[in-house]
Amino acid sequence: PVTFKGGFYGQWQPGEFDPARVGFEALASILRHEIFEGVFEVSCHPGYFDPSLEAVYHREREPELRTLTDPRLRALIDELGLRLISYAELPAAVAELRAGRPSALGPAAAAARAGGHAVIFNAEDFGCSRGINRGVVEAHERGVITSASLVVDAPAAPEAVDLARRHPRL
Repeated sequence: PVTFKGGFYGQWQPGEFDPARVGFEALASILRHEIFEGVFEVSCHPGYFDPSLEAVYHREREPELRTLTDPRLRALIDELGLRLISYAELPAAVAELRAGRPSALGPAAAAARAGGHAVIFNAEDFGCSRGINRGVVEAHERGVITSASLVVDAPAAPEAVDLARRHPRL
């Protein structure tokens, strides 16, 4: 019942970073024009540069983090009537959306858009480095991240597991 929504990614050509693709306007456009009735997962990659990590997509994570913690994003989510959920909340959200109950919608509710909309912002690569872990937690605490995908065999995975235990909605 979850539709994957990619597109919030700063490297569309290998090794070429386009900061506009991970800016506020790019994410706002995805939320305004590509999220329809139902539940969507928006994939993202918040983090801080960590010299111990060798990765193709690395320095691009900090601009994503800035966008994901931008206060305008929360305001837009409310304006659009979107509900932020985690995967733990998915069964209840799906049931509410199917029943058409207003509680499944965000504060702007049904007046903003027809139908129900829920969004999971999933941070990828949790555990790959301490810098990524720090960015994921910051985007969760100060931004919109409601889920993270753990790379279980990565060097900072034990730290990520500990952080996830301390942030149960993540």
